[in-house]
Amino acid sequence: MVSVVSERLFTVKTAFPVRGGVELLPAVSSDRLPRSPFDVTVRLPDGSQHRRSATATVAHIRGALPPLAMLRVLGESADAFPPGTEVWLGEVPSNDGGGAAV
Repeated sequence: MVSVVSERLFTVKTAFPVRGGVELLPAVSSDRLPRSPFDVTVRLPDGSQHRRSATATVAHIRGALPPLAMLRVLGESADAFPPGTEVWLGEVPSNDGGGAAV
């Protein structure tokens, strides 16, 4: 696994079940995502953190702009990602109030 600089991708607004896992919205610019599959850290509203495997699903082509992609977290259910869950590439920085991911 290639090391990634920590970056908050988005805060979950909606999660819905799909074959093989769950897709999270809002969509993000695909140029912000590494080649699939990749690891993300999710920080739930209660502060707990978990590492998960994810892929990017291109959702919308925007002409000359990078396509928008939805994040698919593999092997999970939609109720595991309530609204307000933060999705990060890499670890949540310790100065952001996060602890160790599990």
